[in-house]
Amino acid sequence: MAREIHLDGGEISVLKAVGLTGSKVKGRTLIDRLENVGESELIDTLDSLLMFGHLEATTERFSSLQDVEKADFWVNSGRLKELRDAIAGREDKPERRRRRS
Repeated sequence: MAREIHLDGGEISVLKAVGLTGSKVKGRTLIDRLENVGESELIDTLDSLLMFGHLEATTERFSSLQDVEKADFWVNSGRLKELRDAIAGREDKPERRRRRS
């Protein structure tokens, strides 16, 4: 049974910037794609996504944008479908069937 994933706006922005294909993106590219996001917000969001296992990186902790620039990022391939569904706002709930009387 898949667990329900709740993402905030910053997490969704980062995941979209990384791409939901499972391929790697360079940290510099990620920073360029998220130019309107502040340094501390980006680092906090990356730490959160890494902690929950939604995102993978070649480095585990980031204290500055220079650390982010040096790393490669990719979405955890085991969670791609769940993350796509969470971003799209869909929940994987079975439909209840009603019996006809």
